[in-house]
Amino acid sequence: MENLEKDITSEELINLISSGLSLRKISNRSGKSLSSIRYWVKKYKISHLLKTKNPTITDIKRKCPKCNMEKELNNFYKRRGNLL
Repeated sequence: MENLEKDITSEELINLISSGLSLRKISNRSGKSLSSIRYWVKKYKISHLLKTKNPTITDIKRKCPKCNMEKELNNFYKRRGNLL
């Protein structure tokens, strides 16, 4: 019953996130649950370091079916909250 592990420090968590690891991978490496990792990210107020999977809208181009020209994605309408 002495399986009490220490909490993750903010420096450790910042280093792991900065190295590009997802919260799930951090969870697997540290042996802590995903919800615990999310808790510490929120507690240390470092959620701004998390990278989103979605690229910026201006990086994506698509062909317009009407004019047959390639345009930036933000020129198209939103579908169900997504731009793709």
